[in-house]
Amino acid sequence: MRLGPDYVYQCPDCGEKVLQMDVQSVYSFGCSFYSDQRMDGPMFYSPAPICRCKKCNHIYWLDHRNQTGSYPVLSEAPEKEAIPRAETPTLKDYFDAIHQKAFHSKMELTYLRKKIWQTGNRLLASKTPLPSGCSRNDLLQNMQELYLLVPDINENHKLMKAELARNMGDFESCRELLDYIIDREYEETTSRILDECFRENTETILLWEDKIPC
Repeated sequence: MRLGPDYVYQCPDCGEKVLQMDVQSVYSFGCSFYSDQRMDGPMFYSPAPICRCKKCNHIYWLDHRNQTGSYPVLSEAPEKEAIPRAETPTLKDYFDAIHQKAFHSKMELTYLRKKIWQTGNRLLASKTPLPSGCSRNDLLQNMQELYLLVPDINENHKLMKAELARNMGDFESCRELLDYIIDREYEETTSRILDECFRENTETILLWEDKIPC
């Protein structure tokens, strides 16, 4: 993983600042790849583009709209040390971002719903209780909304919609979408998801792991 500068972002509501480190390149060594397009690993880090302000509870985007400055990587400037780092959003943060209408485009809304889908799957797989105010029915409704947001314009989108359909128990739609995926690059993944579809399994599955060389 190659690190970039630390960017400073400011809450548009109250002016409270946070730091977030930029990542210029990431490595997949030791990562696990899941059927909901999630990737986890000890050397994988992808900065989240949203943040809940700890001072006023407002959720905003960590992008050019709210960026106020930056510090070089590994800078030890005293004023930088006084700024807290942005925390990784929780499942509730993603839900609240939608409820607060913090998104400004269909792309941002799709991102938020996809993160709810993936984060919910991770919590359910690890048998971690859902946070207060979030239910399995909320997760199902989010999948239904996400399914409608995702177009059928490429193989990756079709694969994502097929997995959403399987997670929702719509195995017929899952099989139909997989039938339209002809790119050999997706052959193994399509086959794995199709097998789970015939088993009527709605849970997210581990597709493969990238082992760290010994």
